[in-house]
Amino acid sequence: MVSVQFAEEDRQALNFERFHYPDPRVQQKMEVVWLVSQGLRRIEVARLAGVSVRTVRRYVKRYKQGGIEVLKRSQYKKPQSELDQHSQTLKEYFEKNPPSTVKQAQAAIEKLTGIRREETQVGEFLKRIGLRRRKVGTVPGKVDDTKKENSAPSSKKNSSLGSTRPRPEAANCFLWMPLTLCMVLFCAICGRWPGCF
Repeated sequence: MVSVQFAEEDRQALNFERFHYPDPRVQQKMEVVWLVSQGLRRIEVARLAGVSVRTVRRYVKRYKQGGIEVLKRSQYKKPQSELDQHSQTLKEYFEKNPPSTVKQAQAAIEKLTGIRREETQVGEFLKRIGLRRRKVGTVPGKVDDTKKENSAPSSKKNSSLGSTRPRPEAANCFLWMPLTLCMVLFCAICGRWPGCF
């Protein structure tokens, strides 16, 4: 095991960068090398930093080769989507012609770029470029009271209620309530559900 000589400026820089560097992986590298600079053994550094001894050796070797600047380089490649090259034109197109479904967006993307992606990938791409799905609801229509007044109430027997009387207006609404002991007792005594008179 070859010992590494650390300058005081490097120790201070490592101490600062292990907390303030924007990339967490680089922060971890700085932490490992800083612990080594404090004179700890490689096994202790690995245990404290939560990495393997081999990783500690690799980080120290990189530091010896090029200093702190080599540790700041990220060797992890983030995959780029082919759709990212067309993101600006697709965003402009979808702002002018918003699709109703992801399937329509998928067809439009394939038509414009020649790139076919599955619906989940298209949905993620649309989120990435700043577009989002809108939930659409329906607005209830207006009730025509004249038709309601002219129609005669039906006198059909409602088998679920056991009654020959027509249903009152209040019974046409749907109101859900959790069953309580009082309601169960009322049903057992009267033979009907409450509110269905």
